Amino acid sequence: MNIESLSEYQAYFYNAQIIVTAVMVLICLFAFVNLLNTCITNTVIRRHDYALLEAAGMTKVQIYQTQNAENRIYFLGSLIGSCVVGIPLGFLICNKIAEIPGLSYISYQFPWLFLLLYFVLRPRSGTRFPPGRWKTGARRSRSALSSG
Repeated sequence: MNIESLSEYQAYFYNAQIIVTAVMVLICLFAFVNLLNTCITNTVIRRHDYALLEAAGMTKVQIYQTQNAENRIYFLGSLIGSCVVGIPLGFLICNKIAEIPGLSYISYQFPWLFLLLYFVLRPRSGTRFPPGRWKTGARRSRSALSSG
């Protein structure tokens, strides 16, 4: 094998590495957006429940703490789930690819960069919405109870 063909192979594998990394970044971004969308949708759907809790005496701070605890559970669950499934699956795929003749140099490397990005990109305290009255009938029923 001459030097020109070696540099051709290196350029090819470098381009392939960039493409695979770009695909991994896109998958991570889609997963992150999906998780964030789940948290926001959950909060919006449960607006009525939060209004009832507020009418029953919970403060806005307690409701925010409840929301934040739920969102932390989502984020931690997704991290644990992806590690439990992703690490063995990545290891298995890399081992199977390394069995192909000519690709024995491929080995599994834990994606520390993507794990770091996960912690940097995630919201610090969950999904927060500005304080204000929940727009449901629970507020009206509370004021009707206190006036009667």
